[in-house]
Amino acid sequence: HQIVSDIVYIFITATPAVIISFKVISLSPYYRIYSYYITIFKKEKGCSLSKYLTQTRLEQAKKYLTEYPDKTLIEIAESIGYSDVYYFSKNFKKYYGISPSKYQEERKM
Repeated sequence: HQIVSDIVYIFITATPAVIISFKVISLSPYYRIYSYYITIFKKEKGCSLSKYLTQTRLEQAKKYLTEYPDKTLIEIAESIGYSDVYYFSKNFKKYYGISPSKYQEERKM
């Protein structure tokens, strides 16, 4: 089981911009297999795949905000898989307690 969890972990951390549509997956003939792997992932990592994906994306965003201060929030949001910059900003603030624009501004000083 550890191998399954590790593969999912590598995939997500290597490609944080990946967009997983749970609705599409649920309609797939492979849904039972997917569901099995997600259950294993949750047991081993202690959180759901969607929560883990959100955390990974936001950690990547924080890194980008620091390393690329000239990038816009829209560019950063899109590079990590968010198509809606407002949703990205809301999640970032919820996770870190500060808006991404304020975080980026503080890093420029």
